[in-house]
Amino acid sequence: MNVHDVLSQLEEDGFFNAAVYITPPGDGELSDEDSGEEDGGGQVNNLNRRQLHAEAEGVVTRSDGQVVRMGGPNDETELDQDPPGRPASPQPVPASPQPVPASPQSVPASPQSVPASPQSVPASPQSVPASPQSVPASPQSVPASPQSVLASPQQAPALRNLRNRQRNQPAPIQVPVPRQQLAGRLLQNQRQQRLQQPAVRNWRREDLPRNLNLQQQWPVLPQAQFLNENLNPLEMFELFIDDDVVDYIVDQTNLYARRDKGNHTFVTTRQEFRTFMAILLLSGYNQIPRRTMYWERNTDCHNTAVSGAMSRNRFDEHMRFLHLADNNTLDPNDKVSKVRAFVSMINERCLLYFPEQQHLSIDESMVPYFGHHSTKQFIRGKPIRFGFKLWTLADPLGYVVQFEPYTGAGGGQPYGCLGLGGTVVKDLISELPQRPYHLTFDNFFTSLPLLSDLAANGIGATGTIRKNRIEHCPMRDATRFAKEDRGALDFRHDRRSNVLVVEWNDNSVVTAASNCDRVMPLARVRRWSRAQRQFVQIEQPDLLRVYNATMGGVDRADQNINAYRISLRTKKWWWPYFAHVLELVMQNAWLLFRRTDAHTAEPLDLLAFRRRIVQVYLMRHGAIAMPRRAARLALPAVHRVPDEVRFDGVGHFAGPSQTTKRCALCKKNTKKLCLKCTVGLHNQCFNAFHGIH
Repeated sequence: MNVHDVLSQLEEDGFFNAAVYITPPGDGELSDEDSGEEDGGGQVNNLNRRQLHAEAEGVVTRSDGQVVRMGGPNDETELDQDPPGRPASPQPVPASPQPVPASPQSVPASPQSVPASPQSVPASPQSVPASPQSVPASPQSVPASPQSVLASPQQAPALRNLRNRQRNQPAPIQVPVPRQQLAGRLLQNQRQQRLQQPAVRNWRREDLPRNLNLQQQWPVLPQAQFLNENLNPLEMFELFIDDDVVDYIVDQTNLYARRDKGNHTFVTTRQEFRTFMAILLLSGYNQIPRRTMYWERNTDCHNTAVSGAMSRNRFDEHMRFLHLADNNTLDPNDKVSKVRAFVSMINERCLLYFPEQQHLSIDESMVPYFGHHSTKQFIRGKPIRFGFKLWTLADPLGYVVQFEPYTGAGGGQPYGCLGLGGTVVKDLISELPQRPYHLTFDNFFTSLPLLSDLAANGIGATGTIRKNRIEHCPMRDATRFAKEDRGALDFRHDRRSNVLVVEWNDNSVVTAASNCDRVMPLARVRRWSRAQRQFVQIEQPDLLRVYNATMGGVDRADQNINAYRISLRTKKWWWPYFAHVLELVMQNAWLLFRRTDAHTAEPLDLLAFRRRIVQVYLMRHGAIAMPRRAARLALPAVHRVPDEVRFDGVGHFAGPSQTTKRCALCKKNTKKLCLKCTVGLHNQCFNAFHGIH
């Protein structure tokens, strides 16, 4: 084992202190000096290539006080793995009945490790005290009894070889660990050891008991006050994008334009940003290939509402300077720090106006993105294969209660043996009020420890589960079970944790688990039978009936968001997040509007609801954003009439004009025009313009 291998294992395992001993070269000529200073050398980052490949041994003090040696020709006990056929830990060396306390400068060695000298492994006063079964640090530092340093005959050669090598070794390379990090690492290791202990299961072929605490009825809650106020679509939308959110975006945009881009003339306002946002929402249902076509004068794509509310150059400036965070205060450890504050503000408002109900579902959503970013995901088989992933908590109708961007492995809080799926579930429900909620999720999230953890917090949960997560539950053989008739059923109940595991044969074998839903009563579902060529009725467990009825909330939200997604794009990596949040807020506001009496009086679907907000914003804030002035024609009259129309010789007639126009040929004023080309033409210019000789 070389120095690089030892350091790699130290990065993976938790430890209090460690020392690495580098074997010097045999000939004394291949020795290299490290790149450190004379007084501050000896650090890991200062080692050169030859030193990293040199043979080395490490002495590691673990968080539980055990000292373990890594490397060496006669030592096969390592931190990451044990050789096959050997016990996990070596037998301890017999120590004296009354152990001698180690000095503050010594570190207790493992049973198979050789006592280190006081200069080799300096330990802080906070080091772990020596246990009765451990070997004292050194005969020179602590006067030990003869029995305390005796080793077995098998260990004697290894001890002699290591003593001979240590006599010629330089001072060890210390791998310091901050005190706070040591304490946090110890607490985390203790918690993981406690949670990762496999639970003792008591499986019985019986249904879940009745009258559990998790099966209580949902309390009758009064309807939220804002739903009784009959808010119009604009007021409902501004519950989420209120003045505080708009002012925050405006301040960050102005700061970015002035400080980061050096443009001191650009200053946007609250009204102007709402006009800009309305144009973005309009692009979802009125899509064009290029955004500049909204401002063209050609009748096939010109949009009077957009061009009259904001000029093209002003809109381009907003697209260029829009920003959602201060670049000087970004968290370097957060990959989505540029949108973190904006996402947090929207999450607070989604939770604040959440119409509470019992059943909630958790699933993943995809935000389309085709650029380069470390958090971009590829999921085969999804409608959106490339993009950013969001963990989403929603109700059965699609109202998004909470959402969290996925930033890669290790981005969430540790929850022991719950894994990534359990971490996501615990994080999404952490802000919910104390209610007997019922969660539904798929097999990515479901595990038996998670169901037990949720049950301890008074939350019911049901989800499909993978076969390798049922912890040796004695279910029937899957291959034989799949050959039985559709509707076949098998289930097991763990009496210790009150967790139920069910297998049901449908088109394929479905495995599900729950801490609150039961197998009985069996429901009847309709399925197509190929053999009988007709629909048949089969039995279905009540657990799966509840799962199918409450699981599709996130998919409904994705369906609403994708219906009229903002089509305008930029090269900023965080732009898809910003556009997705606007769409999410729009569908949340529409779902709340459907609960009010205003929707009963004037039913509006999602498109009509969206158009109403865009029209009001363009008419109310557009005039403030840009004073109206006479519009200039984008192209000369000659170029506005295609040659195929101008020279076709069909239907061109001269007629009077209501207003004075400029002649398309001689550029002088005239009150005549071509009725087909709708351009001003003198009588003497009419034939020349149309190519008539």
